[in-house]
Amino acid sequence: MTTPVISVVDDDASVRRSLVRLFRSCGLAAEAFESAEGFLAGPHDGDVACVILDVHMGGMSGIELSELISASPDHPPVIIMTAHDD
Repeated sequence: MTTPVISVVDDDASVRRSLVRLFRSCGLAAEAFESAEGFLAGPHDGDVACVILDVHMGGMSGIELSELISASPDHPPVIIMTAHDD
């Protein structure tokens, strides 16, 4: 059995580092990807328990990635976040 891991997908390095540090300080496994394409290419450190996505990223957006993830039969929960106020 592999460890459940939270995947953080954000093109902002400081956001990725902060979220991974926060989850790990709570005893949770976390991994970070700088793009949707990077997440899709893997590799993953364990079973993806949850994916946290930024809405606006270069290349594929968080919304597009969320739709791809949700299309799979046993998809993990997805949390979408943004720093934009519009």
